[in-house]
Amino acid sequence: MVDEPTRIVVNGIKTYDGEYELATDRAFNAREWHWIKKIAGYMPNTVNEGLSGDDPDLYVALAVIAMCRAGKVDRADGLRVADVLSEAPFGSIDMVFPEAPDVPLELTGQPEQPSQNGSPSNPTSSGPSSPNTSDPSDKTPSPIGTSESDTSARLSVLKAQAS
Repeated sequence: MVDEPTRIVVNGIKTYDGEYELATDRAFNAREWHWIKKIAGYMPNTVNEGLSGDDPDLYVALAVIAMCRAGKVDRADGLRVADVLSEAPFGSIDMVFPEAPDVPLELTGQPEQPSQNGSPSNPTSSGPSSPNTSDPSDKTPSPIGTSESDTSARLSVLKAQAS
């Protein structure tokens, strides 16, 4: 069901109730990223945190984007509509992602377990031991995290990383 769009469902908020498609093949434009940043505080490289944490502010921002794209909300009213949506009880906005295709049963089986009996001719080792020292290291630690240069991220990629 890859062709199914992600849908934003707004329920219990007069004037805005309904389902709105959020096309996963269309990149957010600069105005839409501005709304995401202004409403929810995320930037392209941090928005996955909001999706994985089900951040209500991010849901509001994505609802505004979907409603604007559907013609329900004028782009000049985006931030005002976000304020209205933010006053609704948590759960009034939901995201419905396309269902993942079924995985054949044979691909979900348990992997073979390695033998628990180590033979004397082939001892089991996880590598050399680390020295126990509290002396500071001269080595510079490697950078942590990811660097994404594609700021036109797709929502489908975000959903996949959030899962």
